[in-house]
Amino acid sequence: MNKGTGVFPAILLALLTMVIIVAIFVASVYSHNYDLMREADICYNSGDYTGALARYQSLKDAFRFEAEAITKADYCNYNLAMAAMEEQNWDAAREYLHELKAYSPDAVNQLLAQCDADEKKAKEAEEKEKEAEREEERFADKKFLADLERAIVGRMEDTENKVASEMAMINGEWNLLKQYQNAEFKDAKLQGYAMDYLAALQAHRAALGERRHSDRQLLQQEARVLTCSVLNRIYEDKDYEFMAENDAFIRAYPANLDSANAYLAQLQEINNDLFSQTDKVEFWTADGYNYLTHVFRNNTPYSVSLDFYLDVFTQDNARYLGQTTISMPEIPAGGEYRVRLNSSDALNGIRFNVDWAVTDIK
Repeated sequence: MNKGTGVFPAILLALLTMVIIVAIFVASVYSHNYDLMREADICYNSGDYTGALARYQSLKDAFRFEAEAITKADYCNYNLAMAAMEEQNWDAAREYLHELKAYSPDAVNQLLAQCDADEKKAKEAEEKEKEAEREEERFADKKFLADLERAIVGRMEDTENKVASEMAMINGEWNLLKQYQNAEFKDAKLQGYAMDYLAALQAHRAALGERRHSDRQLLQQEARVLTCSVLNRIYEDKDYEFMAENDAFIRAYPANLDSANAYLAQLQEINNDLFSQTDKVEFWTADGYNYLTHVFRNNTPYSVSLDFYLDVFTQDNARYLGQTTISMPEIPAGGEYRVRLNSSDALNGIRFNVDWAVTDIK
C-alpha cells in the first residue's frame, strides 16, 4: 500500500476541521458583536448615552462594526457634551468634545468655542445673581413687598374669621411694617408707595383712638380709602405684579376703591347734616316728667339708620350722669325724628352731648 495515499486525506481533514473551527469562532465573535451593537443602540435610543458609549467604544476595532461604532460613539460624545454644558460641567463637556472622531477639527473647535462662551455667560449670570442677593440684603424693596403681602393676607383672613379686633389687626400690621419708615429702598417709586401705606396705617390707628363715634367712623373710612388707594396704585403698577392673581385681595382693595370713596362721601354728607342740627334742643314737661329732646331732620337723599349716644353731664361738668344709646332704623330722606331724654328731675341743670354712628345707608 502507498503510504502517501493515506497522508493526504488526513491533512485535508485537519485543514477542513481548522476551517470549521475558525468559521465557528468568527461566527461566534460576529454574533457577540452584533448583540453588543444592538444593546448599544437600545441604550442610545433610551437616552443612556454613557452606557451606549461604553459599548460603541468596545466595537471600534470590530470587523464590519468599526465604522458604525465610531460614528455612533460620536453621537454619544456630542450628546454627553451638550448635557454637561446644560449642567454647567464645563471640563467634562470639553473632554467629550475632544473625543469626537468623525467631526472635522474646525467643527470641534467651533463647539469648544461655544462651550467657552457659554461658560463665560454662566459665570456672568452667576455674578449678577450674587450682586442681586447683595442688593436684596442691602435694600428693603423685595422684603417690603413680601411683608406687605403677608400683612394684607393676614388682615383679610382675620376679617373673614373675626379672630381679632380691628385695633389688634391694624396694630399688628403696623408693628410688622413700621421698620420700613427709615429703610433704604433702591426703587424710589416703591419707597413712595411704602410711605403712603404707612401713613394710611397711622391714620387708621389715630382714627381708632378717637373718642366720638361719629369722628371715629368718618376717620376710619378715610383711612380705608387711603389704604385702598395705595394698594390700587401698587396693584396697577406692572413693575411689581403685586398680588396680581389673588382674587380676594383684588375684590377687597383695588376693585373696592370706588365704593369706599362713595361710602365716605355719604358719611360726610350725613355727618355734616347732623352736625348742623345738634343745637336744636327742646325742653318740655308732661305727666310729671321733664323732657329734653334733640330734633333732627334727614336732609340727605338717603334712607339712614343711626345709633345715637347721649352723654349726660351736669351743666358745670361736675358730675357725669351716664350714657344712653338710642337706635333709629331707616330714617327716610326728608324724615324728621327726635332723640329724647326724660327724667323726673329738673333738666335745666343738665348738659346733653349727642354723638352717633351710621349703621346703614340705602
